[in-house]
Amino acid sequence: MIRDHFIEILGLQHQWSDKTTEAMQQRGILNRDVVPEWFRHNGAASVARGGWAPFPLEVQGKDGIGRKSQVPWVRFYSPRESESATDGWYVVYLFAGDGSGAVLALMHASTHAVGDALIPQDEQSIREAVDWARTELGEWMRHDGRILTQISLRAPKSKVAGLYEKSVVAAFEYSADRVPDDTALVDDLRNMVTALAYLYNATQ
Repeated sequence: MIRDHFIEILGLQHQWSDKTTEAMQQRGILNRDVVPEWFRHNGAASVARGGWAPFPLEVQGKDGIGRKSQVPWVRFYSPRESESATDGWYVVYLFAGDGSGAVLALMHASTHAVGDALIPQDEQSIREAVDWARTELGEWMRHDGRILTQISLRAPKSKVAGLYEKSVVAAFEYSADRVPDDTALVDDLRNMVTALAYLYNATQ
């Protein structure tokens, strides 16, 4: 069950280290392999490949390059529209640094890569992109009272958590002690991916 995997990742967040400890190795297996594969087998693929996504959908999990990141993530994206997490729009699970919960966010890339370093994108450009997306998705966002426009990743040692927070258009939040069941999680993901498809079409 994906709910159980999420709860395990959030539990491991209490043992976060930027080193490759036993806890971080286990978190990496879950984040990079187990969780993405579960979603691939439960509809996170294009309709043409037997899934429910209205466009070619890929899943990717990351927990840091070299040093382990305080905020691991699993993202859902079109390879054509977002070649990497430093490019374009995507939907992503972000796990809070203190293990208190996770968010499912529709967001824009907030950094660009220079070698192994992540360099912040211009804040004005991020703000304009987020404002544009919220205008495009205004009716959809008003339809669901659970949608948040501000999140807190509670990761004071992360160099990128604050940038992630500023790049979020809309999000669902799940506290560690109230993670929904698998059906509800997939329903929320499909909802977010539908909104992502709308943004992809709007940028054509």
